[in-house]
Amino acid sequence: MLYTAYKAPIVGSFHDRFARTSDGWRFAARRGSLTFAAETGAPA
Repeated sequence: MLYTAYKAPIVGSFHDRFARTSDGWRFAARRGSLTFAAETGAPA
């Protein structure tokens, strides 16, 4: 659940892919998806 400047929470998820580098684990990719946003003017 993500809390933003909007009154109602926005529900979604992230799907992350990691890569091991010489400096340790790093994000290789991040994809987010929005599952629900209440009708409060929040972007859908």
